[in-house]
Amino acid sequence: MNAAFPYGPVVLLVAGLILTPPALSAVAEPVRVVAGGWNSNFEQVAKTQKAGVNIQDPQSLGHMYQVKVGDAHHSHEKFVQANKAVNALKDLRKSYNVQGRNIGTVSDRILAGMEAVTKVNEKLKADPNRRDPKAVAEAEQTLRANGFQGLDDFMNKLSSQFESFKNM
Repeated sequence: MNAAFPYGPVVLLVAGLILTPPALSAVAEPVRVVAGGWNSNFEQVAKTQKAGVNIQDPQSLGHMYQVKVGDAHHSHEKFVQANKAVNALKDLRKSYNVQGRNIGTVSDRILAGMEAVTKVNEKLKADPNRRDPKAVAEAEQTLRANGFQGLDDFMNKLSSQFESFKNM
């Protein structure tokens, strides 16, 4: 963080170039942006059954979801963003499995965390305002019961699951 700009680093994407203001360049994290977003071939990989199709930058994809959760202002918004990460990971694992690749296993505590995130989102969808403090509190409790300090800790561990696609 920079005292002059407390909201984090500013990154501008202009004509495919990443520009950071000079005052923030020392604190700006490197970001890999490819045409079409953080990871332009995610949709292709998640939907394919062709052998040998790889995610281009799984580490950045996992990091993107961590940032989205971290930047959300309300706890229910954090869980909505976390659910996108859970769904993306499920889609990638399914795609790689269909391709006949050894994707390994996900630990029981990560699976329990993923289930908690999925369940709270189902409850949030049922609420007309998409806010259900009780459901959020239950999900946070489930995460703590499975050894996570909270949603941010869970997202850190979930992000490492995306990194596992790096060497496949």
